[in-house]
Amino acid sequence: SPHFPPPPLLLCSWLLINSTDPAGQLKWLVEQLLQAERDVDKVHIIGHIFPSSYMKEFGWNYHKIVTRFESTITGQFFGHTHQDSWQVFFDDSNRTRATNVAYMGPAVTTYQGLNLGFRIYTMDGNYNGTSNALLDHESYWLNLTEANLKDKAEWKFEYSAKEAYGLGSLQPQEWARLIDRFKTDDALFQKFWDYKYKMHAGPCDAGCRASAICGLQRTRTDSPFPCTDLPLGMTMDDVLRHLAKDIMC
Repeated sequence: SPHFPPPPLLLCSWLLINSTDPAGQLKWLVEQLLQAERDVDKVHIIGHIFPSSYMKEFGWNYHKIVTRFESTITGQFFGHTHQDSWQVFFDDSNRTRATNVAYMGPAVTTYQGLNLGFRIYTMDGNYNGTSNALLDHESYWLNLTEANLKDKAEWKFEYSAKEAYGLGSLQPQEWARLIDRFKTDDALFQKFWDYKYKMHAGPCDAGCRASAICGLQRTRTDSPFPCTDLPLGMTMDDVLRHLAKDIMC
């Protein structure tokens, strides 16, 4: 048919025609957040693809929305990478002020070079005056090699975020300070790296480490704020190439 492309191209995407707000999703999100703000409610955002993979215009606007409604949005939860990670949002007008956190939970599928994992989030409860804030999260993992050898799946407790990282709370500023600690504490960063790949992490050299730390604070594909403290000779292009390898389904 003249109206359809020949095989093997079987998908036509029109997102590039309007990458600012396809299907009016952001408009709808703002409407819901405004209503929640008026009602003094709190909101959790749940999605598949994490914000730093959004297209330029969409990601820019999403970032602004999160900052505008930082007091209403008490949690963002995503998947996509199959890894265990998170990203901190910062105020564009004050880059030292963290405004929100997006969590990427581990997956019960392996993809490549990963064990299986799942997470339990503990929120402030349903009572008058609740903050609905995230209090802690606990992750569990399954050693796939061991499970295949024993023909039995044995899930093991991996870590609690507050305990493993020494966090006073899971507020955005605590995660921002943790990023700074990663820059100087080798053992602490290695702990994060092991958790990220569900206890199946490969080696991470200086360039890998700098890219990983950069990715934790880079919530937009076109962030105007380049990461600092990169190893000598390493550029932001090198960082972006490394981060691109981490994007999975």
